Formats: sequence, structure tokens, C-alpha cells
Amino acid sequence: MQRGPATSSPSPRVACMAPPGREHENKGTQCGLCRALRMLCRGRDRRREIVEDKSEYGSCAGDGGGCGGPDCRNKGPPIECRLPCNLEDLYRGTTKKMKITRDVLGADGKTRTVEEILPVAIKPGSGKGTRITIPGKGHERRDLAPSDVVFVIEERPHEVYTREGDDLVAVEHITLVQALTGYTARLPTLDGGSIILPIGNVIHPNYEEVLEEQGMPIAGEEEQEPRRMGNLRIRFQIKFPRELTADQKTAIREITRSPSLTYR
Repeated sequence: MQRGPATSSPSPRVACMAPPGREHENKGTQCGLCRALRMLCRGRDRRREIVEDKSEYGSCAGDGGGCGGPDCRNKGPPIECRLPCNLEDLYRGTTKKMKITRDVLGADGKTRTVEEILPVAIKPGSGKGTRITIPGKGHERRDLAPSDVVFVIEERPHEVYTREGDDLVAVEHITLVQALTGYTARLPTLDGGSIILPIGNVIHPNYEEVLEEQGMPIAGEEEQEPRRMGNLRIRFQIKFPRELTADQKTAIREITRSPSLTYR
């Protein structure tokens, strides 16, 4: 995927300080460090992108993002990479191997581009937007410390579940007869198991079954035992008949006239 040119933002002003007693040596000039910082902070580089790869490794290619904050004075700007993950990865936690390309300085002071495989540890319960930083594995620039690589998690759509915070949500499509007479929900779990849940209640359009502690792990509580989990919420979409015959309508009226029926 190609990106259009990024919009440049005004470069921050960088002051160059000479050592005490040697101010006259740098007066009216720019030191190499100032020039390097301004080049890095102009926003000319674009973010790296992770692209799906049929090989064993994901890949990250491109240049560093814009520079901001106090780290610009002694370190190159961080490089951001997208890290697509499915819900199973985020539920169990995993380590992905990501291939990156970066610039490194040789002993002769020249820059060359190399490929490198980085292990990226994903903790259980991580979610969209979680940032995983690998220090010092970004571009190398003269007079600056190596920049960091930052992987930003993106959640892939799941065929059964959507995520609401730490809760998992499944939507079951059932008929009107199933809603009125009973239904058994059968769902796979993210750890490879399954859930079988018989429902004897009348299922109305706003009906929801909640299975506590059956959702996603709560991030940041890896050491807590037992591990806290979100909930699993099962919602329903009821399919109604497109049309009924006169006899069917009459039969329904007869059934619903029973004095034993109560309504919400």
C-alpha cells in the first residue's frame, strides 16, 4: 500500500549551545547536531507500515515518524509500525516475529540499510492501540542515539466475536419459533474450547445472556491470581416470518388468547 506525501509541519526551533568560553567559535554558524535535529524534526519521514506477508514473519518497512518531545535532543524519532493481531493472539498472548528494515552506521561513518527480525511480545488482554516499544532498534543517525521501534496493535475482525472493552460480544441469529420455545447457543471459545448454553426463557429483541468471567483477560493484571476476566455477552437477532396465511394468523390468535400468558 502506498501513502501520499505527508503534510509537513513547521520545524521546531533548535538552539545550539557552545561550551563555556568558546561561544565565539560557533557564533553565526550551525553545528552539525542542530542541522541533524532540524532534518529529523521536519516531518519528512513517513511512518513504517506492517504489511501482511505469507512468510513466517510480518514485515515493517519505511522511515521514521516525526520528532516530538525532549527525546529529540539526543535520540532519533521513534518509528511506528502497525501490528495486526487476531482476538486469539490478544486472548492468549503471543510473541510475533517481525521483519524490519533500518539504517545503521558503519565503522566508516556511512549509513547502510539492513533487515532484522525482532521478537514482539504481546501480553494477554492487549487491545487496539496498545503500544509496544523496542528501544534502540530504529534508525541510527550520526550524533544521535539510535531511535526506538514502536509497534501499535490493530485488532483484526473476528468471525464470531466483537470486543467491547474487556467483554466479548456474540450475536446469535434465531427464528421467532426458537425465540418463543427455546434455543441452545453453541459458541467456540478463544482458547479452543466451546460453550453450550441452553436457553429456556422467551428471547425478546433486547434479551442478553451474560456469562461472567468468560471474556478477555484484563490487561495489566498478569500476576494476579485468579486472573480477572471480562464477560461474554450473547445477544440475539430474531428473524420473523415474511408473511402468514389466514389460518396461521388464526392459530396464533387462539394460542395468545390463553389467560395463562403474561407479557413484558
